[in-house]
Amino acid sequence: PVQIKRWRRLSASVRTMTMQIRVNGLGGPFCTVDADVASTVRDIKAAIELSTGVPAREQQLVLGSAPLLLDDDQRLAAVLEERGGAVDLTMVRRDPERLGWLEALQAEWWHLDTAPAWVRADSELVLAAMRSGRSGCHCASEELRADRAFALQAVQINGLSLGFVSPELQADFGVVVEAVREDGRALEYASPELRDDIDVVLAAVASPSGPSSLPFASAALRADRAVALAAANGCTPFPEQGVLECVSEDLRSDREVVLACVRQDGSALRHASQDLRAARDVVLEAVRTDGYSLQWAAEDVRGDREVVLIAVARGGTALQFASDELRADREIVMAAVHQDGTALEFATMSLKTDIEVVMAAVREDLAALRYVPRKVLRKHGGLRRLVTRTARESEEA
Repeated sequence: PVQIKRWRRLSASVRTMTMQIRVNGLGGPFCTVDADVASTVRDIKAAIELSTGVPAREQQLVLGSAPLLLDDDQRLAAVLEERGGAVDLTMVRRDPERLGWLEALQAEWWHLDTAPAWVRADSELVLAAMRSGRSGCHCASEELRADRAFALQAVQINGLSLGFVSPELQADFGVVVEAVREDGRALEYASPELRDDIDVVLAAVASPSGPSSLPFASAALRADRAVALAAANGCTPFPEQGVLECVSEDLRSDREVVLACVRQDGSALRHASQDLRAARDVVLEAVRTDGYSLQWAAEDVRGDREVVLIAVARGGTALQFASDELRADREIVMAAVHQDGTALEFATMSLKTDIEVVMAAVREDLAALRYVPRKVLRKHGGLRRLVTRTARESEEA
């Protein structure tokens, strides 16, 4: 506890600390500027411009042997954390031609397509293009695409850049993990060994693209319960790629895995085992997410009144998947047409002639009229007046 308190006091003092940054030119000391840890690279360049007259746009700051934080918005605090508080910079002035290319690529990445070889071999210029459009790694020179430092930065911008780096880097654990964290689908380009590495696959399924990475995992890991649960619990609702369609048959019979999947996307029920599609609790979770998943439920469950009521409240036309008995249930049909008037199409004839049901459907959607028998229209003046009023209101809107 004492050490933690000391660390917190030190951390607070560092956050407010002002320091002098020594800037060297290629020929020796160049200038000294004041900055604090909240300063960005852009702030430091502005201070150098004020001190020396060298325009910020012409400056390239180097820390060690690599360009410093090519993102001008990054803060000095990150450098202090990596370097233990010591900041000595070297300022290299960009030549006009290179500067022109940098500004062009920052504006439109596709200029890289027609750039000369020396531009496509320049790490800073290619990365600038990628930052402007998340593309361009495929234009980089072969030597650059085999450079680990470049690859690490490229996949952090766009994980799918892994598809353009050298085979050796596609087998590099550190590069691949950074790629799949940014976009799990980059797993497709990893070496077979890394597609069979559980840490890599877990990082992929935890990414924003989540389950879309699962098809590229090894068969062994697609049959791994921990991987399936991580993918299901971590994915966003209605993912582009469903977890259950990618995992093994055994996992499609795993109640916990299936429940986790249908809670995110009810339509995942279609890939569950036959036994679980007949399980009331599983189907209830599915229709709460997506009423239309009722179509994948076993016949007995489609005759369950509570299940169907929840389904039609989420999607009225899910009524079509209910049992014949429940499509004749007035309460269920009323719930369906309140949600979507055109659900009247799937009600039994006796309810299509029920004036209260018909009026509710038409109020919700005038298109429900196509499912109303003509004799009902002729018989009920109130319905005709409702139709006229609803049509007028639609025109005015």
